[in-house]
Amino acid sequence: MSFHACGTTSGNGNSVKLFIIAFSSSTMFFMPELYIMADKSISDLCPEMVIMIITFLSLPDAMNLCSLCRSWHHLWSHCRIIELDETSFPTYGDGELVVRSRFIEYVKRVISRLDAPTLSKFSLRVGYEPQYHKLIEDWIWFATVRKVEELNLDFSVGTFIMPEFFSRLGGSIKFLILKSCYLVKLDFQSFVSLSKVSFSRIEISMTDVLNLVTNCPLLEDFSLVQCSGLLTVILKLPRMKLKRLVVKDCEPLSLGIELTVPNLRYFEYSGGLVRFDLRHLDRIEEAILDYDIEIYFNYQILEIKHLIRGLKQVRILKLCSYVYKVFPTEYHFFHEPPVQLENLVHLTVKTCMESYELPGIMCFLACAPNLRYLSIISGFTRSIDDFLYFNFPLMPDGFWMPPKWPLNCLEMVEMMAFSADNYEMDLLKFLLRNGVVLQKVIIKPKQASEKNFQAILGLQNVEKASETVQIVYESMS
Repeated sequence: MSFHACGTTSGNGNSVKLFIIAFSSSTMFFMPELYIMADKSISDLCPEMVIMIITFLSLPDAMNLCSLCRSWHHLWSHCRIIELDETSFPTYGDGELVVRSRFIEYVKRVISRLDAPTLSKFSLRVGYEPQYHKLIEDWIWFATVRKVEELNLDFSVGTFIMPEFFSRLGGSIKFLILKSCYLVKLDFQSFVSLSKVSFSRIEISMTDVLNLVTNCPLLEDFSLVQCSGLLTVILKLPRMKLKRLVVKDCEPLSLGIELTVPNLRYFEYSGGLVRFDLRHLDRIEEAILDYDIEIYFNYQILEIKHLIRGLKQVRILKLCSYVYKVFPTEYHFFHEPPVQLENLVHLTVKTCMESYELPGIMCFLACAPNLRYLSIISGFTRSIDDFLYFNFPLMPDGFWMPPKWPLNCLEMVEMMAFSADNYEMDLLKFLLRNGVVLQKVIIKPKQASEKNFQAILGLQNVEKASETVQIVYESMS
């Protein structure tokens, strides 16, 4: 929950209307039942009431609130949400090192005046330099001994070594976000309250990962982003509460990823085409698979098929082109979907929209009989010819002209970065011809041009299976 305060003064300046508006931090919707209005003079608001309000405000908001009345000017020190960000600190035209020095002095002054016995959040973003190491350790100590619930440390320049005392004082932390840190001999046995963890640009091993997940029984959200030293991710914890897992651009992952996490709802992967074993994701609802460019990797169709089978429970799926370039060979020859994705209702495909990708897209449409929403992100370009070394299946003559292929549940299609390419047009015409309950086709051109406009107009004259379908033009912005 977060609170925002604003004040207005009467014409003579002797009275103030103070509005405290509560918002849900997850939805940011206005909540009338938590609306408080005091129409009285400032002197009628006791310090205890102001302090209570301040405990729900971020540090800048607390300082702004206290500026409304001279007698409140020191009360911001009771703030429990401390967010200190070097990138938002005024530069006044000075160089980076000068600004950082001033920011460090500012943080020293702020922390020396804080009086709150406990902290809801402590967030520090600063470029790390060795001369500030002791100060930063002191600030982490300050936050942890005050039972901070959310700790966010981002050292965008350099790499900060987490202090050893951190392992002993993590019992109150529920949300932990670390960027550009070294985790040296870090033991998570005391982190019994952790429910969300995000590590970015950190050297970490599978031993460290197991240390974390086995000692944090409440962990539900775990992210690894641009982490190094990670040979594999193997989680075989049937009773684990983990619901969300993100692995993005981690290296080397040469031994792949194996998950037995029955409670997992969301899985996102970005990086090289590594071996997966996702067969035990019984409650998975949403997955994103975004592979990097691969030149020398031997694409294994069987591996891809097993990967998709492991995601057979998903309702929302986003794929990059590498999946469906190698996926359709079985379907291509035998015209039978290799796996049924019966729960899939929303499919997003990122594609170069080349001929060798179209059979895979068709295959996924055949695998998802209950698909309702199809999003196509077109026009991705590669800096190199990523299919040069492989014999991807070509589109046979007449591939788009089967006698009947009803898309019985498809209601909406969205194509982004449309450029009126021949294969884009073929795909849209196919969807219009076969979408028996299709309600809307939204086309967002990459850029406004006469060619794109005329192509969209031409779709109005295409044979349509649905009499009520609308073709809508929207800008990418």
